[in-house]
Amino acid sequence: MFTAFNYRHLGNLQHEQGFFDKGVSLQRKGLKIHLAMKDTLLIAHCYLRISVFFRESMDIDSAHFYSEKTIALSFYLNDQGYIARAYRNLAIIYLVSKDYTNSVLYFIKAIKIQEQYGSEREVAFTYSKYGLLLLQQKKYNKAIYYLKKSIKTTVQIKLLKNLPVLYENLELAQKGLGQYKNAVTITHLAYKRQIITTEKGILNLVNLYLSVGTPFKAAKIMTEEIKSGRISHTSKNWGLLANAWTQAQEFNSAIAALTTASTLHDKGSLHQQLGRIYIEQEKWSEAIKAFNQAIAKGGIKQQGETYILLGMSHYELDQPQLAKSTFLKAQKHPKTRETALQWLDYLDHSTAN
Repeated sequence: MFTAFNYRHLGNLQHEQGFFDKGVSLQRKGLKIHLAMKDTLLIAHCYLRISVFFRESMDIDSAHFYSEKTIALSFYLNDQGYIARAYRNLAIIYLVSKDYTNSVLYFIKAIKIQEQYGSEREVAFTYSKYGLLLLQQKKYNKAIYYLKKSIKTTVQIKLLKNLPVLYENLELAQKGLGQYKNAVTITHLAYKRQIITTEKGILNLVNLYLSVGTPFKAAKIMTEEIKSGRISHTSKNWGLLANAWTQAQEFNSAIAALTTASTLHDKGSLHQQLGRIYIEQEKWSEAIKAFNQAIAKGGIKQQGETYILLGMSHYELDQPQLAKSTFLKAQKHPKTRETALQWLDYLDHSTAN
């Protein structure tokens, strides 16, 4: 008996490492021993594991074959828990093969049995998979219902490693209904409970706050998490923080973030953005410096617009010759030619008078 379990354990390890063929081969060796010993329950267990291995390697026909064997043997044993697990496996097989009608049918069968006979762990897993199916079908209200049931049960049994993907799917369902504020609430709750801890998850929360018009909260979270090290020190992330502070009209904080971002970026676009903020604050000398840095670094879009803004800054500092030379450069760009000509004409009339 030890040898059979040993084969099956090694098969599970091979499966976890992505070696599906080796996993199936080892499971079959264990199955052969169980068949010889006529241990029906362990035979059913092997059938189910082999079916799962084939399902995850997308060999759907083989997955179906062993799933049917599992179901038949589970009925023979009259083991309701195993019947439900076999139904759930079949539902997932139909889900991955996009046969949603049959997938729904077998998920409902599995849930009905598990709510009466199954363990909390099993029913929580089934709720989560059924919620995912409903999400894919864009049946968002039903998806939310089952995902919340899964989360509640998962929290109760303290299976915390499964919570991040559940909250992620719940957020997607809320978004599907256009309920972005609810999505923020759900995601923030997961963040506060330390369920969302990855950079990807935290940045998703930040972008959610920005999407519902709460940039100050987004900026605060970004600032805290950059300090904590859970959000990496990159130009892109500092730029996102600067954008959040800008939307919150906290321009000094935006300038500080953009200054850091621009030193990490190999192109001039962030210096260009920094220059615009300085113009908003009428800090003309700082704007000139930022725009010149943007032009020097290169790689900026709307270069003509940058020359227009640079020229305006020179004009505000009563530097007409520098303003004129800058507007002449803006004139060479088709999109800003007309604006540049208007400024040049204005400067000519001003100096003439």
